[in-house]
Amino acid sequence: MHTLSARAVAIALMLFACASSFDLHAQQTATPDRTQKAGEKLREKFSAADIDHDGSLTRDEAAKGMPHAAKHFDDIDANHDGKLSLQEIAQYLSAKRRARAS
Repeated sequence: MHTLSARAVAIALMLFACASSFDLHAQQTATPDRTQKAGEKLREKFSAADIDHDGSLTRDEAAKGMPHAAKHFDDIDANHDGKLSLQEIAQYLSAKRRARAS
């Protein structure tokens, strides 16, 4: 089973919290507990969608468990291996957040 390093998971969780649909004020006033809960939610959704527990999502797994990721699958799949990792999703969300801030 492919596992992410603790640092990669922490970064992914922080990026998800920042890129979530909260308004700017909510992002600026987010508590560590709120950030942790958002990260846990992402990790739970990813884990539930990862049917074969290999640490990545196929198109089918994404479509069934994370439809937003499935909709943007090709944009998220940075290394073009046909799978989405939690890190790739976090990087995509971070890029979207930066684009919105610009």
